[in-house]
Amino acid sequence: MLKFHLKVFLRRISKNIFFNAVNFIGITIALTVAIAIFSFVLYESSFDHFHDNGDKIYRVVQDNVTANGIDHWSTTAYPLAVALRNDFSDLEVTQTAGPTKRLLTVNEGGTPKNFEVDHVLFADTSFFKIFNYGLIDKSIWIQGEYSIFKKQHNAILLTEGLANKLYGKGDNNIIGREIELNNNSALTVAGVISDPPLNSNIRYEAVINFSFFRENNPYPVNNWSGNYQGYTYIKLPEHLSENDFEQRFPAFESKYLSKSDDQRINYQIQSLVDIHNDTTYSETIESYAISTTMLNSLIAVAILLIIISGANYINLASALIIKRSKEVVLLKMFGDLKRQLVKRYMLETSFLIVIAAVHALVFGQYLIDVINNGILGIPFNIQITAHVYALVGVLCCAIVLITSLYPILIMSRFDLLKVLKNNGVYNSQAAGGLISRAMLLVQFSFVHIMVVGVAVVYFQMSFLKNKDLGFEHDQIVTVTLPKADSLKMERLRQSYGNYHAIEQVSFSSGVPFESDIQYGTTFRLSSEPVEMGREAEMKVVDLDYAALYDLELIAGNWISKSNMLPWQQGFNGFVVNETLAAELGIAPDELIGHKISINEGEVEVIGVVKDFHNMWLKDQIKPCVMFYWGTGFNSKVAMRISNTADKEQTVNFIEQQWKKEYPEYNFESKWFNDRIDNVYELDDLTLSGLKVSGLIAIIIGSSGLLALMVFYSESRTKELGIRKILGATAGQLAVELSSGFMKQVVLSIIIGTCIGWWLTSNWLNTFTYRIEMHFLIYILAAGITLMVAVLSIIRQAIKSSSTNPVDSLRYE
Repeated sequence: MLKFHLKVFLRRISKNIFFNAVNFIGITIALTVAIAIFSFVLYESSFDHFHDNGDKIYRVVQDNVTANGIDHWSTTAYPLAVALRNDFSDLEVTQTAGPTKRLLTVNEGGTPKNFEVDHVLFADTSFFKIFNYGLIDKSIWIQGEYSIFKKQHNAILLTEGLANKLYGKGDNNIIGREIELNNNSALTVAGVISDPPLNSNIRYEAVINFSFFRENNPYPVNNWSGNYQGYTYIKLPEHLSENDFEQRFPAFESKYLSKSDDQRINYQIQSLVDIHNDTTYSETIESYAISTTMLNSLIAVAILLIIISGANYINLASALIIKRSKEVVLLKMFGDLKRQLVKRYMLETSFLIVIAAVHALVFGQYLIDVINNGILGIPFNIQITAHVYALVGVLCCAIVLITSLYPILIMSRFDLLKVLKNNGVYNSQAAGGLISRAMLLVQFSFVHIMVVGVAVVYFQMSFLKNKDLGFEHDQIVTVTLPKADSLKMERLRQSYGNYHAIEQVSFSSGVPFESDIQYGTTFRLSSEPVEMGREAEMKVVDLDYAALYDLELIAGNWISKSNMLPWQQGFNGFVVNETLAAELGIAPDELIGHKISINEGEVEVIGVVKDFHNMWLKDQIKPCVMFYWGTGFNSKVAMRISNTADKEQTVNFIEQQWKKEYPEYNFESKWFNDRIDNVYELDDLTLSGLKVSGLIAIIIGSSGLLALMVFYSESRTKELGIRKILGATAGQLAVELSSGFMKQVVLSIIIGTCIGWWLTSNWLNTFTYRIEMHFLIYILAAGITLMVAVLSIIRQAIKSSSTNPVDSLRYE
């Protein structure tokens, strides 16, 4: 029986190849995108769910209360972990530092080999008790033992991937070997462990015992006021809830924090499994966060495409049923019951949907492989899981059921006498019935919503990338410094400054628009109480910083040699931005000479610069204090390259000079404009995804509209021939054919514009600096949708209206 139905199905397909091809392609594309999106969303929602008792693991985070609001930090002071262990014996506590980039040197066969490792994590001995990766492997230990790591303060654990890189694959005897850290500290290999899964917020290639970090960094490890890339994690006992534990913090803070810190710092805990999808607190270093709102938006896109393709299918399937009306009534005459007709039709629909789903799974897997291979610049391990297969099955059943309801309803109403009297066609206007018009309205409303979304996101991203940032960034290249060595920096300054293609050189702790690490501090007038401290960015700069970036002074002077004191004597003179002056409520001219106190010391303001964007444009400009403080904080050297210079040759020279000073490290350079582009990478990806989704929606919608127009014109072939004989022109007939569809399209544009405006307004509200919701944007979007609709139907309308009336009268 199934074989018989399959033959019938193939015969139906071949008889109406165009209509069925449109349906097949639409459903396949929609399911392909849905499979990729659902797999991506499940992967992004799975971060850190693999740990045993992961729902009881929390990250301690910090809310900083300032005069201008609350800042949310994911990092905490290093002494916090020790204090938590001392006061709460029922807790399991671990702390980490990093991960950071470090140089590892191995000496095999008498030849030292240097490896720059991006993710070196310092972790205490409780780390692998709390994060046991129990659902990944029975044991993460490939070589070595946990007890060795606990005993040796200079122990280092290597992941399997890094061990293979350092010693070659298959070396099973590396325990006890020495590795040199940054050319000045000896470490002992205590074990080889499995690579952490990619869906983990805690990234590492090597783990060093935290006691080693504690010995070599006494100031930050004992400082309660500062956060230095440190994270504190706890595991609550079964009897203790999140809310109950947080009630312990006020007394704890009063005990350990200074009076001023106690007033500004509030500790909270954040569930480990929520970290990746909660952007309230900054994401973990060397990882990334994607909000639940973004994931829900992706799901909405997938659902929209399925609805568009489903509406398309219903309209075309209804049209084909009407075309088969003579066949249906003849089957009824020969004894087919209504339920047999329904069964036959649903089987035919199921065959088409199943074939589309199989193709979608193949194409979806290909699309996922492309994403996993790094097309987005982030390592992924997305899989089509059993949940996705089950979801595809549910979607297929839902599509079969929903898309069959209306065509079956039409089929059930076929009347034998009316169909035969009408030469085998039942109600040729049925394709334009109420439900069909509603489907077309829904379909193009969603198409237009996506067109509006693409237009708004495009103009917003263009606005961000072209907005004046308040400083010069063209022709500027930045290079990372691995060590703060004053002699090496001075030699680099001399060699770079004397090169003909380099116009200016500056060493600093960070560039104006910093997307990596920013140093923070609090500021207040020296006459204000401590609790009036406000958050600010701190930049350690040199004499040439303002000239290099063309910062505009609006009051006072820039840093001069008289402000340059030896490192031990601190600093002498602050340059601040307009925002900082505004938060103090003092005009820039009047602020000169006032003493400002920050966490690091207190000196007079010597200059005020015009605001420049030190944060990405989703956020407001942050108060900024700049000063010279030796070379200890310098991690970047920036150079302005001449417009006429050979860029490649100049960068090669920069690398050669850099390698003379740091031969053991890998050279990294980046053009400033590329740094800015990287900041908006996620938004660019959003725009690219919307473009693709919008294009898919347009293709599905327009092809469906074209197929419906073909059927509608074919069903009125004889009528059009008679009208032409009676004097109607081809133009009048074309308008007659297309007017009903165009009214539906115009109405869908109105509905889509209203919904699109609401959605895009909410999205734009996440940006501090955004475009105005100008009506021209919506006119442009409406024009695109209208043009797509016109191009979809106008050719068929003209073709049908231009047919020889003699041929039209012979058609039926």
